[in-house]
Amino acid sequence: MKADLNVIGGRAYIDGSLVDCGISIEGGRIRAIGKEANLPPSDERVSAEGLLILPGLIDAHVHLRDMALSYKEDFHSGTASAICGGFTTVLDMPNTVPPTDSPSRLLEKMEAARGKILSNVGFHGMMTSDLDDLRGMAELGIFSLKIFMDRCDWPGEVLERVLSACRDLSLPATFHAERAPRDLGRGAKLGGDMGDFLRAHDPRLEISAVEEVIDLVGRTGVRGHICHISLPESVDRLRSSPIGRAITCEATPHHLLLSREAYAKLGGLAMTVPPLRSPEDARGLREELLRCRIDIVASDHAPHSNEEKLRGSIWEVPPGIPGLETTFPLLFTLVAKGDLPLRKVVDSLSSKPAKLFGINGRGEIREGFAADLILVDPRSEYILDSSKFRSKAKYSPFDGWRVKGRVVETIVNGEVVMDRGEIIGKPGIGALLRPSR
Repeated sequence: MKADLNVIGGRAYIDGSLVDCGISIEGGRIRAIGKEANLPPSDERVSAEGLLILPGLIDAHVHLRDMALSYKEDFHSGTASAICGGFTTVLDMPNTVPPTDSPSRLLEKMEAARGKILSNVGFHGMMTSDLDDLRGMAELGIFSLKIFMDRCDWPGEVLERVLSACRDLSLPATFHAERAPRDLGRGAKLGGDMGDFLRAHDPRLEISAVEEVIDLVGRTGVRGHICHISLPESVDRLRSSPIGRAITCEATPHHLLLSREAYAKLGGLAMTVPPLRSPEDARGLREELLRCRIDIVASDHAPHSNEEKLRGSIWEVPPGIPGLETTFPLLFTLVAKGDLPLRKVVDSLSSKPAKLFGINGRGEIREGFAADLILVDPRSEYILDSSKFRSKAKYSPFDGWRVKGRVVETIVNGEVVMDRGEIIGKPGIGALLRPSR
């Protein structure tokens, strides 16, 4: 019996090693892995000669916007950005307009996504004190309940009750672990510069929030995940706690590779929360990633219009950096330089996000798994240029960076959706995913 598609001639990342082999795909899944002569015949064939075949990347922290924020990004442009960056699955954050804080709003978002998406998409839910809404969203398949600690004014007993319910539902709690910015007074609010912004987002606000997450997880037994951790000290507080291994965490490429020095040149274009820290903090985060004390890397793709990012007052600039099209080449460049093993990139961008969030049957190249694959040219060098992004956000603090490792083909559920930068998949080809609890 013929397969649908054979990918042949490349070196595939399988069980931690690069293997010369071909991959046969049928019905959206990997049917066989082996030498070309041993694969079943197929209707179509893709040559991966000279290329690496990696499992499709999974981004657990993405803001696809859409609905009332579709001028910033929508489900089609966001997932087009994803597949061009090598991400075959993304998990969308709930702080949209309207927020994803009830079953009806989750269904509304699912319907908005259906028929538009080019990658697989799953959804996080927003903190709610209504336990019926929480259970309803869990039944519909949210991947976590997101708690923004910088804007969380829920009483402690309410938060504990909700987190205990998450535990009973086997639903992780995902934390934006930074306390509300410090009030610098009226003068700073009227004028203000990047120094004021950094003072308002004092590092101690993240550290205290991480300590509170440790306490909440210890008291409720919920599985916790800390988003975009920005300080090595935060990682150390987490890992040195008695329950530190019960809480996972992620870092972003911008916190790993940039520092607050970027603000002098880029201003609001580099503004994000938590803010960029010191060069020593960025270096420390890279060391924590190498030491496996940071679990995954996520882009925190947070697109805005260029006009919004170029506003005069720093307090009017929305924080956020688009990252779906820069995350992989930035990390692969570290691999090319010998600063990061390929295993770490694949683990933190594919297999570990799949395991942490219950995305079963994805994140690895394995017979029976979904055929989500990317073909990478490891020798291709190029300059990052945000004007060419598929995202609606045409800006990046990494503009002009020379990178190595180009995603030349993306396969989602057995279908070629991007080839040499051209999107050839039809909108709706991506699947709406539910977690396996």
